[in-house]
Amino acid sequence: VRTIGEIDWYDYYQLEDIYAHLDRLAVENPYVEVIKYGQSYESRDLKVVKISKFCETGETKPIIFIEANTHAREWITSAIATYIINEILCGTLQERLDQFDFYIVPVGNPDGYVYSHTEIVMEDDSEIGRTPTEKRI
Repeated sequence: VRTIGEIDWYDYYQLEDIYAHLDRLAVENPYVEVIKYGQSYESRDLKVVKISKFCETGETKPIIFIEANTHAREWITSAIATYIINEILCGTLQERLDQFDFYIVPVGNPDGYVYSHTEIVMEDDSEIGRTPTEKRI
């Protein structure tokens, strides 16, 4: 049984699951800060994840900015963004923290993302009758 805030990359998650995951990472990792930078039209939080390691020389590092899920049904982009965050913190991209600061927006359109999970039924013939949040067998 999965708890809120735990995600993997075998499924697409609801907005609250993604945000809970990001908040958990910020608590567990000193390099992570979740910044609320506004609210959507429907009053959902807009969040960016800042991942930054202190630079011993005091110099500023170049920034890499990634924005995912600009369009409502681009669910894969949020999954990719959270995967990149994972790789920066504990995977193949860890060494890049010495070179760059990262700002990642995993869900740039939270209203559309929620709507596409709750209101839109997939249009592909192979998906008829299945709501977007039901898993395939």
